[in-house]
This record gives sequence, C-alpha cells and structure tokens, in this order.
Amino acid sequence: MAEPQLSYNPNPTEPKLRLPDGACDAHFHVFGPQAQFAFAENRTYTPADAPKEKLFDLHDFLLIERGVVVQSGAHGFDNAAAADLIAAKPGSYVGVALLPPNVEVAEMKRLHEQGFRGVRFNYVKHLGTAVPIDDVMRLATRLAASAGTCSCTWRATSSPR
Repeated sequence: MAEPQLSYNPNPTEPKLRLPDGACDAHFHVFGPQAQFAFAENRTYTPADAPKEKLFDLHDFLLIERGVVVQSGAHGFDNAAAADLIAAKPGSYVGVALLPPNVEVAEMKRLHEQGFRGVRFNYVKHLGTAVPIDDVMRLATRLAASAGTCSCTWRATSSPR
C-alpha cells in the first residue's frame, strides 16, 4: 500500500467570507489516529492521521459550529473513530456510518444512540467493490423505520443501474 496521504490542508488561510452563526460542514472524514483506530485491512487507500482534534481546530478557525462526519472506507465498517468524534462534542456533530447491508437492527439502533443518522454506500471504483443496489434498497427500508437516511455516492459513469 502507498505511503499515507494527507487529506487536509495543514496551513489554511484566513477565510475571506465570514460564515453565519451555526455554520455546518455537511461532509467530512476523520482518520485515526491509526494507533487508536486501526485502518481496515481491505482499504483501497491509506490516509495520514487526521484525528478529531485537527478537525476541531480547523472548524474553530473557519467558524464552523456543527458538522456531519461521514465514515470513510479507510476505517471500513468500524465506525469507532467517527463515534469518538461525535461523543467529544455532543449536539454539535452527527454521523453517517459505513455498514454492511445485512447489518442487524440492534446495531443500527446502537449507532443511532451514538449520534449516527444515516448509512453510506459507495459506487466509485477507487473505493472498492460496491454493494449490490438491491441489497442497499432492502437495507434502506429497514433504515427508514429507525428514522435514518441512506446516502449513495457515485459518478455518472459508475451508476449501479
């Protein structure tokens, strides 16, 4: 696997635009630290550590008060790093989990209690093998019963149908 790649700008410039109170970052990832939150063996890329503290510093700098942490394929189905971020600032952050389509309802409820509000599926080649869309649709029906959402990411050339 290639050397870890930095996924954020370590030296951002001061924004020219002042964000409004309550500004929300609607999609970001947290990576590691790998010593605490291992990366998945079957990941397709290896990011450099980008732990919650780095994100909180960036959000403070940009005056972002809330956010949606989206589970990365680098951590696979282990949503612990994202859950740790959510728990560090209750009420300010929610999450979108990465789950297998056959996930048990009890696990979805546990993640909901931790602050996750949706599940993500990827249909872009560089993120690996995609879950069959029919499996996702079956999960979406079960997910809707718990007030969750289902997010699918794809490029026009990689649509599952």
